[in-house]
Amino acid sequence: NGGDVAAFVLAAIGGVVGGMVGLISILLLTFYLLVEADDLFSLFVRIFPRDTRPRVALISEMAATKISAWLGGQALLGLIIGIASAIGFAVMGVPYFFVLAAISAIGEMIPMVGPVLSAIPAIAAGFTVSPSLAVGVGLYCLTLQQLENHVLVPKVMGQTVGLSAVTVIASLAIGSELLGVAGALLAVPTAAIIQVLVEELYLSEKDPA
Repeated sequence: NGGDVAAFVLAAIGGVVGGMVGLISILLLTFYLLVEADDLFSLFVRIFPRDTRPRVALISEMAATKISAWLGGQALLGLIIGIASAIGFAVMGVPYFFVLAAISAIGEMIPMVGPVLSAIPAIAAGFTVSPSLAVGVGLYCLTLQQLENHVLVPKVMGQTVGLSAVTVIASLAIGSELLGVAGALLAVPTAAIIQVLVEELYLSEKDPA
C-alpha cells in the first residue's frame, strides 16, 4: 500500500544520507591523516629497528601513494556516473535531474548498496511523471550499474591504482563476501597495499640485482 511504499522510500533515502555521512567522515579522516602524514610516518617507522627504517619508510610512502590513487579513482568513477546520470535523466525528462545525478555520483562511491539506493529517488521522481518513465529510469540505472561493475571499475582502478582488472574484480568479490559493504569498500586499497608488500618484501629479495 501507499504507506509501505512511502516508508520504503524514506528508509532508502535515509540509507543514502547515512552512506553520504559515512563517506564524508571517511574523506575528512583521510584528509586529516594526509595533513599529519609526515608525523604519522615518522612515528610508525620508529617502531622498527634502525637499519630497516629507510625501507619501511619507502614501503609506507608507496602504500600511501596507492591509497591516494584509489581515492582519486573513486572520485573519477563518481564523476563519470554523475555525468552519465545527468545526461540520461535530462533526455528522459526526469524532474530535478541535476540533483538526482549528484545523488548517483555520491552513491557510486558506496560499494554494492550505493548505486541501488541512489537509484530509488530517481525512480520515484520518474513515477511523478508516469509509470513508464519510472521503468525507463530503473532500466537506465541498471544499465549504468552493470557498466560500472564490469567495465568502469576494473578499467579505472586498474589505471589509477596500478592493479590488473582480474585483481580488482577478485578483490571486490572476496572483500564483499567476507565483510559485505565494508569489505567491498576496502578491497581495492587492501589489494594495492598487499601488492606493494609482495613486490618490495618478497620479489625484491628474489631479484639477484
